[in-house]
Amino acid sequence: MVDIRPEVYAILKTIAPTYPEYPEILTQCAEANNPVPQEYFPMISYFDSGHDSDSYFDGKATTDDIEVTIDCWERQDFNTGEFKEIYFDVDRLMRNNGFRRTMYLKQSEDDTRIVHHSMKYKKLKEETP
Repeated sequence: MVDIRPEVYAILKTIAPTYPEYPEILTQCAEANNPVPQEYFPMISYFDSGHDSDSYFDGKATTDDIEVTIDCWERQDFNTGEFKEIYFDVDRLMRNNGFRRTMYLKQSEDDTRIVHHSMKYKKLKEETP
């Protein structure tokens, strides 16, 4: 099984602060019923969400079609009104690096003003012995 996380991290960290899995600050603030401080936005989280091998040789997988889920977390600054959208940059860089997008979903939270873009990408990689 190919570990694609280092490649994805190298791409995403050029855009905004990037975290594997779910950003801990979101969980901590939700549990304490506190707003997330503005300095954390925008941010990106990602995780390896699937592997599918359909090419085999001598009983071993030769390719791995890897799925990665990427979440972009954005929020308008309450003081300045500035809103920095990063999901366009994420999509452009992922596609430029050979990934194909398979899903996109936008969710907005009116009470927190957080805009959450969730995207899934796939990339076919060769297995190494």
